[in-house]
Amino acid sequence: MKNIHYLLLGGALAAVIGGAAFATAIHQRQDEPNPPIVTNPSPSPSPEPVAQNPSPANPGNPAPPKYPEFEHRRITLVDEVQPGTEFHTFREQLRQAVKSRDARFVRSLIPANGVTLGFGGPQSAEELNLNSPQSRFWPLLEKSTAIGCTAQKNEYFENAVQGDRVWVCANINQAFRQQYPAPPSYEGIEWELTHVVVVGENVNVRSQPSLNSSAINVLSNEVVEVDRPALEKYLDRLFSEGKEHDPIEGWTPVKLSNGQAGYVYNRFVYAPLEYRAVFGQVNGQWQLIHMPGGD
Repeated sequence: MKNIHYLLLGGALAAVIGGAAFATAIHQRQDEPNPPIVTNPSPSPSPEPVAQNPSPANPGNPAPPKYPEFEHRRITLVDEVQPGTEFHTFREQLRQAVKSRDARFVRSLIPANGVTLGFGGPQSAEELNLNSPQSRFWPLLEKSTAIGCTAQKNEYFENAVQGDRVWVCANINQAFRQQYPAPPSYEGIEWELTHVVVVGENVNVRSQPSLNSSAINVLSNEVVEVDRPALEKYLDRLFSEGKEHDPIEGWTPVKLSNGQAGYVYNRFVYAPLEYRAVFGQVNGQWQLIHMPGGD
């Protein structure tokens, strides 16, 4: 069971494991992140506030906390979906449907033979338990479609018969591998399992996995190392309490390059092995044809 939790983390932490945000010019705490870098759309509102910078026009505002310096590993994320296109319109409808847990809309996206999640077999709409707002499938779909998508050549999905490409959401996996390829010293997927991407500007790193704990530093659209010992303890604790690791409202323990260790709210965390939603058109209708993850 612990291994299942860890694979879900590797595939669905996908660090924001939620969304992305830019700091505004006013120093304050807010509940909803601002638009992210490049062209990524905003994630859903989050109870975790995002640190803000003071405004030069309001020098009387209190200065933001001074955190210890560390070496950053920035990452550039680009959403290839152009406004006004057919897929853009569909994705906006899907995001709203996921937000409202519209089982009827999402059920229409599941192929007749089901959709495969990770390494498992195809699952039908009924097996995904879409009628329950607490179904594990909802946060996975919400997380994968919250930020940018990438168009890829349709080489593997024969049932996406229209067009020569499919859309993959989110595109963290591709960006990470292109900008931070695994060093030769790492074997297999060890590199991907030991790092996550924090998507957002000035996302808090907290001392404990709690919104009430103190912030010890901030991360902004960058790659950071997973604190493996802390992760195992965190998952063990969840398991002992009969809980699952939540890909949105849970936490990811991380280590900064200066030695600091803390936790990041999962809505802002994406793992390179994040579950990815692959969409293609079947008989003129968009369908969710695959959700690879953990590979």
